[in-house]
Amino acid sequence: PDAVGGLARTLGPARARTLAALRTPATTTELASRLERSPGAVSEVLQALHSAGLVARERRGLHVMYRRSDRGDALVEALDERAIRTRPKR
Repeated sequence: PDAVGGLARTLGPARARTLAALRTPATTTELASRLERSPGAVSEVLQALHSAGLVARERRGLHVMYRRSDRGDALVEALDERAIRTRPKR
């Protein structure tokens, strides 16, 4: 959750949730189901993330699979690490 918050401040909430949801590769329809959003809305976000180099896509038969790119992984990991370092101690 802290990392998603950091992503949201960086990318905006819809893009952050989508990038975070791509822990495993997925189609637009699978992501829409995971995120409880319409496939059209998810497709629009994926296009923006792809244009920014944060996700990669690969056609597999009739489907297009999306996954985080190395750049997307690095951004998520950096924000995860920063969230861990700045998390208050209990």
